Formats: sequence, C-alpha cells, structure tokens
Amino acid sequence: MTYCAGWKYADSIFLLGDTAATKLSRPNTPRSSFGELHAQVRGEHVEESLLKLVPIGSGAAVAFAGDVQLASELIGFLKDNYDDTPVDSLFSSLTASMGPFDRTTPVEMILASSRADADPCLVHWDTVHGLKAQTSDY
Repeated sequence: MTYCAGWKYADSIFLLGDTAATKLSRPNTPRSSFGELHAQVRGEHVEESLLKLVPIGSGAAVAFAGDVQLASELIGFLKDNYDDTPVDSLFSSLTASMGPFDRTTPVEMILASSRADADPCLVHWDTVHGLKAQTSDY
C-alpha cells in the first residue's frame, strides 16, 4: 500500500510519499531503514525501495501510487508536456493520448505546482476517474 499526501498552507504546497514497493522477489535487505523486517503479504514482499515523488518541471512535482510501470509512462508524458498549459488541459491531453486505461492497473497522482506568476496548484488525477475537483488537500 502506498501513502502519498499533498496539501496547501498559505502560499506553499507540500507533497510527501512513502518508499514501499510490493514485489514478487525477495527484498535486498532484511530490514527497512526504520529497522522493521520487510514483510511478506499474500505471497508478495513489501520492501523500502522506491521514491514516489518525481519532479516534472520547474516548480512542479507529482506523487504517485499504483502500477509503477504505467505511472512511469504517465510521468514521462507529464515531463514532456509540462509548461504553461493549465493542469486540467494537461491531464485531458494525457488521457486522450494514453488512455483508455485498464481498471486492473490503476494509477493515482497528486500534482503540485508553484509558479511565481500564479497561485500554488494542487490537483488529484487517477486513471479510473480522471481529474478530481480542485481542493486544498489530498
């Protein structure tokens, strides 16, 4: 299970995410950086191994959860197309270019953007429901 969070406070935006990844293979180390044993859950191993925060452009980053391979492809699209385009248009273009998406391999993203000429932006998008209404916290 992945934990990611994003929130606004005053004129700032914050993102955080865990580093756990679920794999079929055994972990490389027996314990996490916190000293916990890497667990086996339903035949899969959970290991601390993947940072889920990725910069996509100047002043912008995404936190992601879900299928790592698909998330990497989606983040590549965002990196290639992130500019002054409004985020709703960016995600509409992403969906049109790379969708439709398989519901069995969902991906969720929180995009945080802070530009000198605009208010901080925080949005949540997923491959099942698309862009969710903008609020301050996810």
